[in-house]
Amino acid sequence: MKVSVIIPVYNASAFIAAALQSVLIQKEVVECIVVDDGCTDKSLHIIEEFASQDKRIIVLHHPKRANLGPGPARNLGLKTATQEYVAFLDADDYWKENRFAETQRLFSKHADADGVYEARATEDWNGEIDNSGLTMIRTNPIPDKVFFSYSPFGNDGFFALIGLTVKRKVIDEIGYFSNTLWLTQDTEWMTKLSLKCKLFGGIIHQPVAIRRFHRDNSSRDIERLKRSRVNLCIALLHWAVRENRGEDVKEILTKVLLKYHYELNNLSDKDMLTKKRSDISLLIKLWRIDPALLKDPRVKYFRNLIFHLTVKQSFDFYE
Repeated sequence: MKVSVIIPVYNASAFIAAALQSVLIQKEVVECIVVDDGCTDKSLHIIEEFASQDKRIIVLHHPKRANLGPGPARNLGLKTATQEYVAFLDADDYWKENRFAETQRLFSKHADADGVYEARATEDWNGEIDNSGLTMIRTNPIPDKVFFSYSPFGNDGFFALIGLTVKRKVIDEIGYFSNTLWLTQDTEWMTKLSLKCKLFGGIIHQPVAIRRFHRDNSSRDIERLKRSRVNLCIALLHWAVRENRGEDVKEILTKVLLKYHYELNNLSDKDMLTKKRSDISLLIKLWRIDPALLKDPRVKYFRNLIFHLTVKQSFDFYE
């Protein structure tokens, strides 16, 4: 098994050395593509020192060394990757030893496998690893039905990009990462992956990857994350309609969108008029995506609340 690893880097000088070390000890890694996403700290210097000692490291930059975000950075890496298999790591995270042992076994066993997902744990401020909070699907759903199991669309756990290995050819099926979604472009991409490809569960009860929790984690910007989640669901609904996905898929995406909109809008401290305008704006967006979405019972309930119409069936958006 020969793997291309893609690492987007933006100002991670405190972590990048450990990340690179954890990659380079994996015998399956043939190339490690590090994408400088406009670093202004010492990250690039550290990376270049590693590259001078290990020719597997390939350093890439955006034009004018711009900071474009993780989606465009991963896309640049994907366009450069040469190996059959691709894995992802963030610059502030790291892998455990023998990261690809079970991955390789499953790809060998299942010729039709497009990807293998495995568990990720979190390391806290003190360097303690929380195995009880493993992030990955806790069950083994049917490989082409994973979408219905993983959160936020199912109830069996989350995907983690740093615990995922895919065949390079999946790009032909689902395309590249979003260039416009900043915080949730990985969720969008993995959702498309779960809907169009066959994904097998590898090691899901102990971590193969570790996410470091620190003050600079992008997901700590809660308001930005809330907005990004709404935009994520809108983008996925556009895609699902364009791809003619099943009504069950669109129903689930709509349900999650209404929940995220409720969190962003109705649970905010905005005045009532601003909230009302935001509600109406979302209804218009749904109509523009596909007028048929307005027939969804939850959307009808949402519409009736907005315009003070008679409610025949109630729903809890925050569930």
